[in-house]
Amino acid sequence: MEELLKQLNEKIAELTRKGELILQDEEVQERIENVKKQAKDLIKRYPVGSMVTGIVVGYLLAKLLTNDSDE
Repeated sequence: MEELLKQLNEKIAELTRKGELILQDEEVQERIENVKKQAKDLIKRYPVGSMVTGIVVGYLLAKLLTNDSDE
């Protein structure tokens, strides 16, 4: 069991390092900034639709992630 936990921790550390390297890549940073700009522009263009979409997505996520023991 301890060996399994050790291997799991090593794999998590490796994936974390890889994730940090990916996020430091300039091309990835440019893509992230481009997506953020597009999202801001879309929200400015359609504020009511964006708000409704956010409410619906939030509601659906809450339903999916909430353990409803009454059912």
